[in-house]
Amino acid sequence: MGEFFASLGVPERETMTFGDLMKRLDSNDKVGRIIELLAQRNPILDDVLWREGNLITGHRTTIRTDLPNVSWRRLNEGAIVSKSGSQQFDEPCGTMESWSEIDEEILKLNGNNESVVFSENLAFIEKLNQEMAATVFYGNKFTEPDKFYGIAPRYDVIEADSTGAVNENNRVIDGGNKDPLKPNTSVYLVRWGENTVHGIFPKGTRAGLEINVIGKETLQDGNRRMVVHRTQYTWKCGLAVKDWRYITRVANINPLDMSDAALKAIANNLALAYEMIPDFDGGNTVFYCNRSLRKLINIAAMERKNGFYMVDDIFGRPQPSFWGVPLKRCDQIVNAESIVPVVRS
Repeated sequence: MGEFFASLGVPERETMTFGDLMKRLDSNDKVGRIIELLAQRNPILDDVLWREGNLITGHRTTIRTDLPNVSWRRLNEGAIVSKSGSQQFDEPCGTMESWSEIDEEILKLNGNNESVVFSENLAFIEKLNQEMAATVFYGNKFTEPDKFYGIAPRYDVIEADSTGAVNENNRVIDGGNKDPLKPNTSVYLVRWGENTVHGIFPKGTRAGLEINVIGKETLQDGNRRMVVHRTQYTWKCGLAVKDWRYITRVANINPLDMSDAALKAIANNLALAYEMIPDFDGGNTVFYCNRSLRKLINIAAMERKNGFYMVDDIFGRPQPSFWGVPLKRCDQIVNAESIVPVVRS
């Protein structure tokens, strides 16, 4: 089987070994609790509103682009004839998939194969969640065609006119960092909703991560055979930005600048981002940033400075908020974002 994968130019399959199993057993030869040092917090996955797409490959959205003209008329004079304008665009879905194969003889050595399989499931679920969160922010269909289109590549320029004045319809705010050698990150404001921004899954499929426990199967490798326990993990998903006005990005932030001036600048920019959202009726509106930046904001929130303050989430845990909008930590937002350029029209 190794020669087969090598002929395709892909890495050989990775399967659990006896050594892997021994690293999971406690003193009673049972699978012990694994401390998930690689686990992350990516609450954006809890916030996404999921809807079935109207295409088998994704979702088609129709937006109004022009309103009809109207006129004032006099007696015995007609009124103008007009029409509105509309446009359609398609949002694609992608498929994340991975497989687990465990030699049945390794499971027999433990005597409790369900706990071994469950332990492995947790690791796959965590990795799939991390990849999903990363793609929501940074997925780029043009450079990685197997993925869907995320937020950052859609909001990747700061639009300005010929004089350098930022376009009032621009949805990217400049945080001021221009040094590519310094850490660089963003704060993203998203209002999730049926007609604003939501997740999609292909027409006729199911939402969310699917775990298909195939069970025992015979694996053939030349003249050799072995029985493996197989599990398939599949997640078909995409992101539909139906109304581009309901996402704003504060880009070019140095998350290590702890000065009062830097924190005040962040607050001012979040206020601008907040005001760019057309309305807050219905839906769920959230700011997202990474751990480095939220440490600074937590301090400001405890001191109730610059519009930041602490609130309790639904579990009673303290959470920073800006003007009533929760600010959540997402570990997949990186400190190595490219500087977002100002582009003059």
